[in-house]
Amino acid sequence: MDATVTLDVRNFRSAAGSGYTNIPASNARTYSYRFTGGPNNDGTITEITGTGQALITVHVQADPRYHITDITFGSNGANDLSWRSTFPPYLAVITDTNTDNIDSEYSVVILDTVANASVLCDPAIKNRPNK
Repeated sequence: MDATVTLDVRNFRSAAGSGYTNIPASNARTYSYRFTGGPNNDGTITEITGTGQALITVHVQADPRYHITDITFGSNGANDLSWRSTFPPYLAVITDTNTDNIDSEYSVVILDTVANASVLCDPAIKNRPNK
């Protein structure tokens, strides 16, 4: 099933319990991010193996200074997952072929074009067996 995931990136630390994850950026400053969308509203996507290709759109919201520069996948040995950038650069599309059972993560690399800093943000993608 196709899905849209929204990523909110901030160039400052967020309060504990706010739903944001604090992370050091490449410029040694603390940034924070939060994914929404997906069944748990946390950016995690679960697909059912064998139900056909799914497109997952990642949308960076709020500030056009944040651009998606890369998306990497952990545990993608079957090569079910791939991505392509789009225009504008705050959108990207992940393709999940849904042909194999996987338990993977996708990591979105964001470039803060004002501070010239990279930030790594990562939720999970799972393909579960068709029941």
